[in-house]
Amino acid sequence: MTLTEQGHDVVAVARAWAPQVADHRFLARDLGRMTGPQIGALLTEERADAVVNASGTWNRSLEDLDYAHVTVPRLITEGVAAAGGSPRLVHIGTIHEYGPVPHGTVIDEQHATRPEAPYARAKLTGTRTVLGAAEAGRVDAVVLRVANAFGPFPSPKSFFGTLVARLLTTAPKETIELTLAPHTATMSTPGTSPTPWAGPCAAARTSADKWSTSAAERPWT
Repeated sequence: MTLTEQGHDVVAVARAWAPQVADHRFLARDLGRMTGPQIGALLTEERADAVVNASGTWNRSLEDLDYAHVTVPRLITEGVAAAGGSPRLVHIGTIHEYGPVPHGTVIDEQHATRPEAPYARAKLTGTRTVLGAAEAGRVDAVVLRVANAFGPFPSPKSFFGTLVARLLTTAPKETIELTLAPHTATMSTPGTSPTPWAGPCAAARTSADKWSTSAAERPWT
């Protein structure tokens, strides 16, 4: 059940409109170009009870990663601290902030963070900004380190976005092979059934034009 279905008034804020926010009131704002007090004033004006920072990007330049995962979280945190009403900040992190771990390792919040990829390092910096402000009592905040997030309107740069694009351009009854280190998965195309696979996730498009997915082992973002 979505926040809107639960009776919440959701306001989407982003640099540009996208189809996935069509059901919500939309404000075109580049938060990375605003100041903390300006964001705080916006939140006060909107009488925000909670702020969910789900912004982000990957597979981009170091400058883009720094903007999305370091600068924007810092400014949002400053804005929440300056806002009237003390809205709660929910920051979406990633499981990649822990870095590579041996297969079978159980990860919880106490696990050491040793990210290696630029995306993961940038995400961890943003997370530390939010958690630092919370520990200092400046904001009421929580960080959710998500694993694999997918649904309608996947980013074309994401794993599932790439997978959808490849399946849509593959001829019926052909197969494509994806390398999901250290495993591989054979993916079936429209009109066929998923073939046996070994790897974190496999998906197949069914005849009803819906996506059926199976997941195992460790997910990722």
